[in-house]
Amino acid sequence: MIKKFPFAIVAGISAILAFYGIFAFVAVYIVNSGVAAQTSETVSMFASWWQVLLFVLDIVFVLGCLAMIALSIVQKKMYPRVDDEEDI
Repeated sequence: MIKKFPFAIVAGISAILAFYGIFAFVAVYIVNSGVAAQTSETVSMFASWWQVLLFVLDIVFVLGCLAMIALSIVQKKMYPRVDDEEDI
């Protein structure tokens, strides 16, 4: 199974999801800070359940990306690609 699984593609998808998740997490904090400044309140990054869920998913996607990169490297070392045709 390790020979044919596309670890690099899954790593790329995880990296994209992690990037947009981190972007959303920071954007929510900026918006909440603006609202809190207008209402003289304080703001926290973990004020509600969905912000905690977004943070946890970010961590999962980053760890998944790193794991898939490592497995992709192992896959390339264990099963080197052999081309039957010569490069011209």
